[in-house]
Formats: sequence, C-alpha cells, structure tokens
Amino acid sequence: MAENGRAQLGGVFFIRHAARNYVEPVPKAQAATELFRACFPTFWYRPGMEFALEFCIRIANEVPCKAFGFRPDESAVDFLLGELGE
Repeated sequence: MAENGRAQLGGVFFIRHAARNYVEPVPKAQAATELFRACFPTFWYRPGMEFALEFCIRIANEVPCKAFGFRPDESAVDFLLGELGE
C-alpha cells in the first residue's frame, strides 16, 4: 500500500480560488518558485537545500505547469474535466 514507486508526471496544477474557472500556463521561473515554496527543504542542511532547489527547477523545466483558478463549486470539476478532455 505505502510503497515507493515510479510514475511519470504529466503536469502540475497550482490551484487558486478565483471568480471564474480558468487554466493558464505558468512561466518556468514562476513554476520553480511556487514548487520550492510548497516543498519542505532542510534549511539547516545545505546539500538537502540544493537538492530541493535543483529538483524544483528540473520539474519546472521538464513538466508543463499551469495555474488552475477555480470557483469553489461543482463547476470547477466539470471545467477541469473538459480541459483534460475527459
């Protein structure tokens, strides 16, 4: 059940409350910053901090990152499924 494994990461969504549902691309530098802000780097351990920063930059460069602004209601689910083609 709780086993380390591998899976391909097809994309990252940064979720935000909004007045309307939308999806828009996030520039790579902004994506790396947002990923780093969301992780828990070891500030006291320099190699760990460097790994976390490099990992966030790598993800931002290799994986499509998008902002998903959504209304906090059922319309957000239908909108996102439409965006994903499901």
